[in-house]
Parts: sequence; structure tokens; C-alpha cells
Amino acid sequence: MSYICCYELKGTKCLLADERNKKHLLDELLQMHGEKNWPVYVFCVTDENAYVITDTGGDTLEKEVQRTIGLFYGRYEGYLRPEKDNFLHLERIRTISRKEELIEVCLELHCLPVQMGYAHRPGDYWWSSYRTYFGGYAWPMLDCSVLLQLLSEDTEKALSEFRRLHKSKKRIHCRQ
Repeated sequence: MSYICCYELKGTKCLLADERNKKHLLDELLQMHGEKNWPVYVFCVTDENAYVITDTGGDTLEKEVQRTIGLFYGRYEGYLRPEKDNFLHLERIRTISRKEELIEVCLELHCLPVQMGYAHRPGDYWWSSYRTYFGGYAWPMLDCSVLLQLLSEDTEKALSEFRRLHKSKKRIHCRQ
């Protein structure tokens, strides 16, 4: 398994509460995906923070992501006061070394909007990779193949197993 990490993007209070800023952030991730070949395996953007699971490619890419996203949100200077220390911070919160851990973190992130009260079901929440994995909207920067190949070489079997895992996870951690 390559060097896969879960990152949390923290910013000034209410930065991501604006739906347009959520979309702008995902557009920046798409641009990084295209320009730097930066794979995104799972994401969830809430009003407070954004979470991304990716293959980092090392510290150089981390710094580039921090700089690119910082420049983008720096355009709001004056409105969000980017000179504050906590304006925007990308933090590696977990390094994932086992396939079971990657699957578990994915399930946790997909259930996060339900736990936080944004939606009744994970599929109801737009700003998450959940819908791509389940055949809804296909976020173009998302690479589902890495996670699904951990479950099975056969795509249909992998999707079936992923759905089964989500159902069991929802019973435990997501309120329905």
C-alpha cells in the first residue's frame, strides 16, 4: 500500500459554511488532480472542515496543496482576514498503512454528515464522495478504483461488498 493519508483542512470559522466555498474547494482539488496528478480517494466537506484521503506523494505535494488552496482562499482578503494564523491550515491527521484502516476511515467520513446532522442518510449529502461510490454524481477528481480493488478484483463484487460494509457501519455509527 502506498503512502496514503487523511488530511483535515481547517479554516476561519464559517469559511466552508458557504456552499460556493465548498464548490470552490472541490474545484481546486480537481485542478490539483489534473495538474499534479494528485489522486483523491475519499472526501467530505462540512461547514467547519474538509477531509480528504489521498496518496500524498510526499512533503513537496503537501506544501503545494497548502500553497494552492491558500492562494485561492487568500482572494477573500479583508472579508475573511487571511492574515490570521488560523485562516487556513492543512493538517495530516492520519497516515493509513492497512487496507482495513483505509476502508474504515472512508466509512467514517461518509457517515460524518449524518452524525453532524447535515443529512438523514449519507447519500443525501452532496459534499461527499459517497454518491460517486454508489453510482450517483461522479466527482471527476475521485479515484474509486484504489479502495474498491482492496475489496475485490471484480468491480461489481467490490461495490457489493462496499455497500454491505456501509450498511453495517450505518447501523452502528449513523443514525437513520
